Amino acid sequence: MIMYYYYQKNRLDNLIKHRVERGLTQQDMADYLGMGRSTYQRKEYGENQFLLNESIILMLFFGEPFMDLFGDLFESFARMEVDKNS
Repeated sequence: MIMYYYYQKNRLDNLIKHRVERGLTQQDMADYLGMGRSTYQRKEYGENQFLLNESIILMLFFGEPFMDLFGDLFESFARMEVDKNS
């Protein structure tokens, strides 16, 4: 149950939105980054982190600033910190 909560809170919705708007699948992105689909999926859903070089590749690919693609993750962590301190 806790893992599901963590999983849901850390989705990279902006990254998903940009991928879907361009008609790309998780497999397309995994191929582009040179990883398996399940590895990409875990990163997109926040279970694992994108490496710095992968983040830069995605920013260049989508032509978007870092916070536009990955800002959801930082917002989630900020909420988790507030929840933890309550």
